[in-house]
Amino acid sequence: MEKSIASDPPTLCTLPLELREEILSHLLLPEHVYTSSSQAQKDQAQRLDTKKLETYVDSRIYIPTRLPANILQICRQLREDCIGFNTRLLNSPFSKAKPGPLLQAGGSWDRTLTKQEGDKDEIIEHHHDDNMVRITLEVDEAIVESLGSYIPERIEPSPHFLSLLPLLGRLRTIKFIVWAGFNWWGSQSDSTTPKLEEMLKRARIRRTFSDQDDQVAEPSVWKPATSTPSSTDITNHDSLSKALSTLLDHLPLVSEVQIDILLHATAYLNWDLPNTKWEYVKKWLDGPPAYNPVENRAVLEKVQRRLVTVALVGSSKVFSRVFLRQLEVRLPGREVVEVRRGVCDPFSGEEEGNDSDEENQGSANSTSKSRIHDIPEVSLTNTFHRPI
Repeated sequence: MEKSIASDPPTLCTLPLELREEILSHLLLPEHVYTSSSQAQKDQAQRLDTKKLETYVDSRIYIPTRLPANILQICRQLREDCIGFNTRLLNSPFSKAKPGPLLQAGGSWDRTLTKQEGDKDEIIEHHHDDNMVRITLEVDEAIVESLGSYIPERIEPSPHFLSLLPLLGRLRTIKFIVWAGFNWWGSQSDSTTPKLEEMLKRARIRRTFSDQDDQVAEPSVWKPATSTPSSTDITNHDSLSKALSTLLDHLPLVSEVQIDILLHATAYLNWDLPNTKWEYVKKWLDGPPAYNPVENRAVLEKVQRRLVTVALVGSSKVFSRVFLRQLEVRLPGREVVEVRRGVCDPFSGEEEGNDSDEENQGSANSTSKSRIHDIPEVSLTNTFHRPI
């Protein structure tokens, strides 16, 4: 009789959801960066391997917090609880996810870099992290090899991105950091780097031998690559819009997007660009960030775009200045987006004064691990409307 009255001991899956999530909060792992492709240094000019590099739309994926993969493999209910708990942490604007107490006590709350400990791009990207999932894109970035440089095709999402879709597919806010090459910034310039297909077409040898057949009897005529696209191409076939649209098609719930386009300070000062650095990409700024959404994709309610010039000073200190900031908010009940834009000179003395005030607050604020809110914001002075 006593045996029938006695109940079975509770298991993790039989506990209330609040208790299960409290237990899961003790198992949170620290932030991590997933490298999406095989890392070939863009400046590795001595690379003699002729194997084609694997390139994808996304280069790196930063997750502020995550749960151990072995827990996700126990059962479906626990897997759903873990993904739902992690999603709520990432979607909440007030949640500052931290590793569990066990990891904090063990002192393992250290950042995991993707490649080597001194990766410059990853240090600069981490400077702009603000507890949001971040996806890094490389748009029209050339890869330098021993025989020259070329711009690879980045068409498909990476396997890491696809494997993280159970988590990423539930996000409502996401951040994109973009490293754009000269072809994107100077899309109307005559000195842009040709695509790989254009280079192959231009490299055909002029054949004038007597034994040629009728198909190649006429000598080939060299034609320069047309690097000046029409206004329609810039608006509808922009490489950044293609990349963003490819990823957003897999993120049906995303309604708020932040886009930071980073430009190295040396490129900002030395590239053959007009004084208004964003003049050639104004059509992209005036239009939607990506293609029109597909049926299963949510309409973007809020978009923030920033053009930022960056530099790594020393081994860990980051110089970062915004020279264009644009905030786009969809008006409720209307198919219209209100756009507010502000610009400034990133090397003006006014913003340098802001840095000096922060340095006087104490050595704690001048540590090598700077935060995103240390970057001076740009006031939004110009307002206009555009259709969705």
